[in-house]
Amino acid sequence: MTYRELKKIAQPHIRTTDNLPSNALLLLTQLHMPYRTEKQCREYFKDKYNPLDVYPAFLYVDEQKNKTMYFNTSTKYYNFYIFHEVAHHLLGHEDDSPQNELDADMLACILVAPVENLPSNIKSARDISTICQIPIDKAEMYW
Repeated sequence: MTYRELKKIAQPHIRTTDNLPSNALLLLTQLHMPYRTEKQCREYFKDKYNPLDVYPAFLYVDEQKNKTMYFNTSTKYYNFYIFHEVAHHLLGHEDDSPQNELDADMLACILVAPVENLPSNIKSARDISTICQIPIDKAEMYW
């Protein structure tokens, strides 16, 4: 998808604020999507494979199609990774194809660090990565 198409999808979820990075938990609340930390994930998946052993965040869909976001707070960029998973949800992705991953990364960047909220002193991808807590490779793609 193009940046313009992704920005249009993001627009209803962008809050005009001076606070960067944007808060993923606030967006989950607005979407009425419950979220759980790594401890709650371990309890829920106690006799099964724990996805947080591999992924910093994931969106779990149960048999009734209820969605719950699980995330690992010990991961440096967990806020970004929550936005990444929300992006998959907003885009209606059903798989993790390379193109879907790129689109989710870009939409996550738009949601975490909306251009209209970036301060004028940001001059590089490294600035975006540092200020907005986005992995450097994703910030470079966004820049």
